[in-house]
Amino acid sequence: MKPADPARIRDEAALPAALSCRPPPRATSRSAFGLRPQLHVCAIDSTLIFLDIEADRYFALTGEDAEAFQALYALDADTVLPADLRRAKRRFTHLDLLREMHAAAPGCRPCVRPPPIGSAHGDVLQARMRPLPLLRALLSSLVLTRLCPFRHMIQAARRWKDKLPEGPNYLYEAIDHARSLHRLTPFLFTRHESCLFRSLLLVRYLNVFGIPADWEFGVRLAPFCAHCWVEHEGIVLNDHQDTVLSYTKILSV
Repeated sequence: MKPADPARIRDEAALPAALSCRPPPRATSRSAFGLRPQLHVCAIDSTLIFLDIEADRYFALTGEDAEAFQALYALDADTVLPADLRRAKRRFTHLDLLREMHAAAPGCRPCVRPPPIGSAHGDVLQARMRPLPLLRALLSSLVLTRLCPFRHMIQAARRWKDKLPEGPNYLYEAIDHARSLHRLTPFLFTRHESCLFRSLLLVRYLNVFGIPADWEFGVRLAPFCAHCWVEHEGIVLNDHQDTVLSYTKILSV
């Protein structure tokens, strides 16, 4: 297992969640504004990258728009807005990018988990695969990725995790199952299969065994690229650590 290089770990723009496969408790907030549901954001240098789950698209804010959005997002509820931020507030609320936290349809402030602390991605000599759990995971993943919109994939992954009871740490079992699935990759995927399908399959496969997993999404610039991978208790299961650390997390499922 490869430890994290502290020099590679960058501060995330969104608030970090606990290093856990369980969703963090909803925190009370005195913040004035939040995002509309199904919208996520992260900062890379002076650029804000947004992920709209409902529309299945990424978009960006730069320059003065990005500065104004960050200033509004950081405000406390009792702050008096100067004139320039009042204009920016009207613009962003009209676009439904920002919502007041205490409005009838309040905003939300999603958080992402910290960068991973290691990777267990690798091969095993023999794949101890169980056919029936694999078939269940394959069918679920194929239906979701081929027939359903992106938001349904996210909803399904959250639903699978929510149904699992609290239990012990399954790190070694998760690593074993993930490596066994990776061993069979040449027989299950073509090289053109996306990280989306590979990660969703692993999340579902682990879920069949009662093991919760974290589905992480990240972005990077120059050129723009989006990627996703699977972690368990901060350990990357289906990718190399150096690869995922080159992305800034924007969504944790």
